[in-house]
Amino acid sequence: MVIKRLVLYLDYACNNNCTFCPVSGQASLSERDAQELLRTAKNEGFTSVDFAGGEPTMRKELPMLMMFAKQIGYDSVGLWTNARILCYTDLACKLVDSGLSSVKVGIHGHNEALHDCITQANGSFSQSLDGLKNLKRGDPEIDVEIYSVMTEANSGFLREIVRLGISLDAGKCTFCYPAPSGNALAKRIMPSLKSLSPGICAAAKVGTELGMSVLFHGIPKCYMPVVGANDEKRFSGRFRFYHTDPVSQSIRPGDSPHACGMQKGPQCGSCKHNKICSGVFVKYAERWGLGELVPV
Repeated sequence: MVIKRLVLYLDYACNNNCTFCPVSGQASLSERDAQELLRTAKNEGFTSVDFAGGEPTMRKELPMLMMFAKQIGYDSVGLWTNARILCYTDLACKLVDSGLSSVKVGIHGHNEALHDCITQANGSFSQSLDGLKNLKRGDPEIDVEIYSVMTEANSGFLREIVRLGISLDAGKCTFCYPAPSGNALAKRIMPSLKSLSPGICAAAKVGTELGMSVLFHGIPKCYMPVVGANDEKRFSGRFRFYHTDPVSQSIRPGDSPHACGMQKGPQCGSCKHNKICSGVFVKYAERWGLGELVPV
């Protein structure tokens, strides 16, 4: 059975300033509008919701919105966060008590120096780890996912991020290619596939060896490692994602309002993955061309 899952973007304010961030602008969704969207989605058959941003923990209404979601019948309530503010134990406990069942935490480096360099926020690494640990203390059964955006800076340390995720008792680790908008586009945070390939393979390998599920998003199939750890369908196939954001305030397919155009090369027509692969971002093709794409 496929579960309809809503990603509710409350606003775009954040206490990090990540080099890869695709967000631009400071739009915000009111508590009333958020409740109305939750009602609308529930009436359309949604049973799962993730609160996202920006940084949703900066919204004081977040615990109340989580409780509201549970009250109107959502089975699962999740959070996409950098977890920094959750280093305050009382807030972490309040979210757990409000019905939080899963958390997706952005960790972009395996140590303080790398992570803080990418987030451009001193102290963010230690605060994020403390925040995640507080959630686990509040509910040891909470479902934890580590997500990390791949950049030139961290591409050589992806397997170390997987190992860090294991030490934090995460169930899976997801690596994403940066969407070319916002900071990522302005700062040209767009690593080549060839530069990422060794790190991708190493992360998948260590995940398989140590029992961590490792997924990759935004990467064409010809650069996906051929290992069981990257069995993306096994996870994503359970859910059909939709999202709503402070600008459109409407429910649309996909898990992100920052969608960018995709492109494939003529050689992709002979690839066995052609029907299910989206290729690369158009902006990627403008910078690096399409010559890296190799039919499988």
